[in-house]
Formats: sequence, structure tokens, C-alpha cells
Amino acid sequence: MPIYFFNLKTARGDIRDPDGTELVDEPTAWGHARQVARELMKRREPESRSWRIDVRDSEGLQRFELLFASVDDSMSPLGPELRDLVENLYRKHASLTDTISEVRRSLLQLRATIQRSKRKPFLASLDGVTIAARESAPQYGCSDRLMTTVADC
Repeated sequence: MPIYFFNLKTARGDIRDPDGTELVDEPTAWGHARQVARELMKRREPESRSWRIDVRDSEGLQRFELLFASVDDSMSPLGPELRDLVENLYRKHASLTDTISEVRRSLLQLRATIQRSKRKPFLASLDGVTIAARESAPQYGCSDRLMTTVADC
């Protein structure tokens, strides 16, 4: 049976599924993602509508992405046209959040590159993932301490 990984994407960052779940096929994975999304939304529908579940197979290929707003039962009273507009708004919000995260990641990588060019230590991480690190201690001027931000020796 195939293994599917259900990674949560929120405005505060991503939470990766380290183990995955064995499911029969992709439609079953879709149903599982819908159930997980509904469970995570309970009593916090408005703030979680732009969250997404990124479903990947065992090779890391994205199978689909489920927007929480698309399974939000509290929006049932809205007509189909208005519901589509609201879902589209949250989809754009999620896209903007992803773009902002990518810009932050790029800025950290740029800072690391600048510090490496100056032969200074630098360690940057985002959501617990190392973005840039200089593994060896600098040869000139600085002590052998671990840095978590740009170091000015």
C-alpha cells in the first residue's frame, strides 16, 4: 500500500508528517485529509481557513493540497457564489503567506552568504530547518562559539 505524508502549512510555518500513513489510494488520502482538516479546524474556523494540508507520496511528490476553507462547514449558509469568493480569498492569503516565507528564507540565505564572504560564523534556521550554516570556526578574529544570528566579531 502507498504511504502518504500529510504536512500542515499555516501562517506560522509548516509542520511535517514524519511517519506518513498507509492508505489504499489517492481518493482515500483525499478523504483522510478532509477529516484531518475538519478536526484541526474545530472551534477556530476563521483563523485556520487559509491553512492547507500538503499531501505527498513516499517519493516526496505532491499529490494534492487541501485548503481548509474548502471543507469549512461553518460557511455552509453562504451561497455557492459567495463561498467561492471566500475560498478564493483564503487561497490568495495562503499564497501570500508562502511568498513572505520564501522572502524571509532568501534574506537569511543572503545574510549567510555575506557573513561567509567576511569569514564570520553564521547559522540560520527557519521552522527548525537549517537554512545556512558555516560548519568550521572562522580562521581570523572570532572565537569558536556557535552563532545563531549574524555575528559581528
